Amino acid sequence: MATTEAQPTKTAEEAAAAQARSDARAARIAAAVERSKTEYQPQHAYTERGAEQAGPSKKDRQRVEYAATWRLLSPSSSPAEAQRALDDILSCLPLLKGSSEDADPATSRDLSKLTGMPRELLGTALRAASEACKPELAAEIARSLKRHWKANPGLALASSDALVEVSATESLRPLFVITAVAIHYPILLALGERLDLALKSGEGQAEDAVSSLEAVSKVAHSLARNRAWGFQTDLFADEKGEKVKTKRPPPMAGGELREALLAADTRKLEKVIGVDGSTLDQALKRLGKALGKNEDEVVIPDGERNERGVRDL
Repeated sequence: MATTEAQPTKTAEEAAAAQARSDARAARIAAAVERSKTEYQPQHAYTERGAEQAGPSKKDRQRVEYAATWRLLSPSSSPAEAQRALDDILSCLPLLKGSSEDADPATSRDLSKLTGMPRELLGTALRAASEACKPELAAEIARSLKRHWKANPGLALASSDALVEVSATESLRPLFVITAVAIHYPILLALGERLDLALKSGEGQAEDAVSSLEAVSKVAHSLARNRAWGFQTDLFADEKGEKVKTKRPPPMAGGELREALLAADTRKLEKVIGVDGSTLDQALKRLGKALGKNEDEVVIPDGERNERGVRDL
């Protein structure tokens, strides 16, 4: 007959120790909950930190951003509504000494503090200033967005559109900054247009950089035409059943354009455009790399086909 071993029973001391540990844990959790009520306010659940802008009015960023965006995007949007949206955003800035709350925010607020505003508010303010026909103010807001150009092609393009109303060469700065990182079709279109405008306005002749600007302009236009093929080609057959055109256009004159690009004087371009040398060099190298090679420049061994890779498309 099998015998069962007696299970060890907890002594009174062990039970008391376990209960003490449980009570201590419950006390720590309760203390953390009470502490969180003071460290994390209820509005942090739906409003990010720093929602209140600096200034005597202490406007709530979430409300200002919602109201300004609605005025710009609503079907009844107008220059007057854009001006109201711009005033709401600028009123978040601190007042200048001797100015009153009722004065025009564009003149009574410290515009040098624009760089400290969130990117979303600055982007909305830039579009509002353009809609309200305030080119000088739009250019000032575009300059304050400089640190966001590299990571936001849309803001870089919008900043260029605002700066072109003031200076053709200055409008090239955000385009070269984003080109140093990646090649985008809308950026290439704007880059070619801005370069042509700088040549026509005579701003590029100040440092005798006409030939260099022309070389970069030809490259930008050529790359834009080449990439336009991908945007203009249908993904599927049309209603008539015609096949999708998959034949690429004739190859670009990559060799000639590369030689002209390498011959460009970067020092003169740096003085005219105002972009730092490293950014300009990276942008020109990326443009040269995007040109690829002509079919007659590719060495093909006998008996093999000339196949183009994904990077060449």
